[in-house]
Amino acid sequence: MKVRKHHVVLSTALILVVVQLSLAGAFLADAGRTNSAYDALASHRVAVSGQLLGCASTRRAASLACRFAYNYHGVSFSFVLPYGEQSAAYVDPTDPSIRMPEVNFQAGPTTVAGDLVFASCLIAGAILVAVLHAVHRRRRTQTTRRLVKVPGHGR
Repeated sequence: MKVRKHHVVLSTALILVVVQLSLAGAFLADAGRTNSAYDALASHRVAVSGQLLGCASTRRAASLACRFAYNYHGVSFSFVLPYGEQSAAYVDPTDPSIRMPEVNFQAGPTTVAGDLVFASCLIAGAILVAVLHAVHRRRRTQTTRRLVKVPGHGR
């Protein structure tokens, strides 16, 4: 089978649409997961203070990141937070696997909104790619039909 230009264009458009819709799905799933954890913690939460394990400089910035360890009813977990952030974390007493640093809890609705904006942009991009591909195919078909017309037939 000979690979033609329109095969490449079609497969590229298809790959772009699939990748964009997959990423949009991931952002929507993350927003849903964050939202459910945030809702659980907003309705009932217990504040737990953390113990500083140590700080280290990050590669990307000159700032420090610190690891804090937490313990809630025998369940141990840790978070890495920027230097100077509050070390408190919230835990859902009914399900200790739902936990969040206080700084993330305060920014919870903003994080969900950001995920929704990215997902919306990706979905719009997928639609745009599909529409542009359809317009391209229609123009190509019309151009091909004009070139194929036999003199003396039709108009």
